[in-house]
Amino acid sequence: MSFPSLFPFHPVLLTASASAEGDGSLLSWLLSSNVFNIALVAVLLGFLIKRLNLFKGFADKQRAVAQEIESAQRRKQEALSALEQIQGRMQTIQGDIDAILSQAQSAAETLSTQMLTDAQAEAQKIVDAARARIEVEQKTAAKMLETRLLKEALSDTRQELKRLPQDAQQRAIDDFIDALPTARAQGQLEQEAR
Repeated sequence: MSFPSLFPFHPVLLTASASAEGDGSLLSWLLSSNVFNIALVAVLLGFLIKRLNLFKGFADKQRAVAQEIESAQRRKQEALSALEQIQGRMQTIQGDIDAILSQAQSAAETLSTQMLTDAQAEAQKIVDAARARIEVEQKTAAKMLETRLLKEALSDTRQELKRLPQDAQQRAIDDFIDALPTARAQGQLEQEAR
């Protein structure tokens, strides 16, 4: 069983000259085997690679990839640094938010207390004003009632006096004038008692 050659290239001239000699030497074996063909292909490939600078492109690409990896690592470090700064700011901001909320709550409690105190003072003023007005209205109503009653009493008294004879009218008027200072003093005592 024969294996097919990896490189089907077979130099015809070299094979023909080796079979013409036919001496079985190392040279004839090398010329008839694929070892020579493989070596010849390797030399040609090496020459072509060197001539066309194929490895230079690979080296450039390798350098570019290395630079890209280095740049990515640098950007990663910058991003981590920025992340740490942002997290530090977030903690500072959270502390500031807590302080502001605490101040706002304290201010709200103070304002609420002040508003409650002001409302109570205003309510007391309203109650006091209402009491004073009620008192004034009561006094006014009492005076009006007293005046009306006096007018009615005077009117009734006149009617009664007109029915009496003249000398009885004069005696009633004199008795009234005599009782007036006592009634006046008694009225002042009642007013002071109120």
